[in-house]
Amino acid sequence: GYQRIVRADKLSVTIGWVAEEGALMQTTLVQGDPFLSMQYTNAQPRIVSPQTMNKLVFDGEPVHLPCKSGSVYEVNNMEIGFIQHDSLWQGYAYPKINLRCGEGGQLDLESTDAKYNGVIRLALANNCTHGSGLHCQHKGKGGRPGPPGWKEMLDEYSNKIILGGNVDHKVESERANIMLNYNIMDLIDGGTGGDALMLLLPHHRDAIDTEDYNKAPDLSPVCVQRVMLGCMTPATIIDTLQLALQLPDFLWHPPKDVPPKYLDAVKKAVHDDSMKFKMPGNYESGAGDPYNAGKLLSRMGRVALIADEMGMIEERNHMLAQLANYTSLWLSGKTQNQLVYDKNWGGMVSCGCIYDDCGGKCKPHCDNGGPPVCPSLAEGSFAAGMDFGNGYYNDHHFHYGYLLYAAAVVAKFLPEWGREYKEFILLLVRDVANPSEDDTSFPPYRHMDFYVGHSWAGGIFQPFLNGRNQESVSEAVNCWYALSVLGDALEDQRVKDIGLSLLAMEVHAAHHYWQLHRSHSPTLPDDFTKRGVSGILWSNLIQYQTWFGSTTWELNGIQMLPFTPISEFLLPAQWVNQQITDFSHSCSGQCIQDGWISLVCMAQAIVDVPGAWRCAEQLHNDVYSPYTAEGNGNSKSNLLHWIATRPSVEEEEVESSRS
Repeated sequence: GYQRIVRADKLSVTIGWVAEEGALMQTTLVQGDPFLSMQYTNAQPRIVSPQTMNKLVFDGEPVHLPCKSGSVYEVNNMEIGFIQHDSLWQGYAYPKINLRCGEGGQLDLESTDAKYNGVIRLALANNCTHGSGLHCQHKGKGGRPGPPGWKEMLDEYSNKIILGGNVDHKVESERANIMLNYNIMDLIDGGTGGDALMLLLPHHRDAIDTEDYNKAPDLSPVCVQRVMLGCMTPATIIDTLQLALQLPDFLWHPPKDVPPKYLDAVKKAVHDDSMKFKMPGNYESGAGDPYNAGKLLSRMGRVALIADEMGMIEERNHMLAQLANYTSLWLSGKTQNQLVYDKNWGGMVSCGCIYDDCGGKCKPHCDNGGPPVCPSLAEGSFAAGMDFGNGYYNDHHFHYGYLLYAAAVVAKFLPEWGREYKEFILLLVRDVANPSEDDTSFPPYRHMDFYVGHSWAGGIFQPFLNGRNQESVSEAVNCWYALSVLGDALEDQRVKDIGLSLLAMEVHAAHHYWQLHRSHSPTLPDDFTKRGVSGILWSNLIQYQTWFGSTTWELNGIQMLPFTPISEFLLPAQWVNQQITDFSHSCSGQCIQDGWISLVCMAQAIVDVPGAWRCAEQLHNDVYSPYTAEGNGNSKSNLLHWIATRPSVEEEEVESSRS
């Protein structure tokens, strides 16, 4: 026999097994589905586990354990308890099935029918029945009863199976509606649609759309399972789980203008940043990596936008001319490190560059010469690490978010350029957020996980035991913000709405899972939450570290950069206020040398504008150097403009009291 993926969508994957003589076994794994279901066609089901049973009940009748070998039971519902895992499972068969007990005390139930046609479902009813399991919250103090009403809910909805689904989103006024649409079937009468049982995460519960009563789920406050992200609670949904998420009420510029007392300083910085900026040599020809190239171009775009806002047209146009030239190189494949299309996985990837400048004696170039010799697409860990893993699909939304923001700025002021390069720009849009399953050149929404509500950044080099991961949620936000302004610049409403919808989701998730409240977490240890920030968020793990270090300034900075107008929507004052002391005190040495200190001043501005301005005044111009790890993505113009346009704490309090 063999195993294969039958189908997949943004909410599920269906796996099938084909055995001899046409026997089939198939399961659809749905995020949030409390049931594990297996569909059999002309097959002989067998339910086994190496764990020892301490409970076995068939249709309400307890079975004396160990179950007598060879004894047969006609079963519709079952309860199975395990000693080692200290758990209780509910089981259901549609239609009924005759099960024969195997030998020993472990779970071993086999169908007497070698050609059974039907579905068997299992669901975890209680994962701490006696208090002996290592995972039990009160280990050694006895178990706890199952969640109130949970067993009854499982019984009631055991015949409603989810067979996949699709996602949709719609922007309406000040909110984005996110629809998770499920394909539901009744295992008794074969009917489709109706209600089914799902488990919700904290970010779901805080965004349920209660205005549309036809789609509002029936919620239960019962904590069924404690997972890393919080308590999972049950809800009965009718075909669709609809979430309503807040959108920003500003886009290109912050809501507040630069006050008169800061104008001269901001204008001087804009003049210097626009007229004196020099692109590093390796990025002039596009021999560098697309991530840092994007940061440099995005930096230039911010200066151009601020110059326009200040009425400094000469400076704006001077910067735009350079920005258009460098951005065009990346979009049209004229960089030495070209972006190429990978037909195997369906994406735009960097070819890679074996960089050489002859020790400063020759023009920077790539020794590999470009396609078809692409070192970042070769096999092995060296290739997988080149260009931050771009060739292996690492962090594409981080990398291309910066490039797309730069393209948006150029298209805003040079519409003809936007029309000329639109199809090239849309290749990058399709790479990170292709909205159509009919577009087979790119996978739909490569990064966004619509159930967990945020993006994943990890690529394809190797599978990890803890699943997928994402480090910088703020850089993910930056990508969706770039799509929003890009759609606006290109007058493409669809691109703009995609950007706004994904932006709303990512920010909502950031507020729940990256920006932690130090005082309490229902699932995370106090020693972790007291630091207030997540470093790398995995499917099954949260780490207090980054991929490049584990200092306090690295952890906080990576979840804030880059600072753009949308950072006002991402970074709430309450969270920044709890982080700023640690962030500031930890920033020394390399933090200053690499330009991260400017982020400290910008974060401080959210809670203390005068103090942040003094912080900025003390910085040396080297912190904005395009040759530093973080200074290359920021500028003095952006720093001072950000500080000057912050609402004061008093203004926020007044606004909050009004609302």
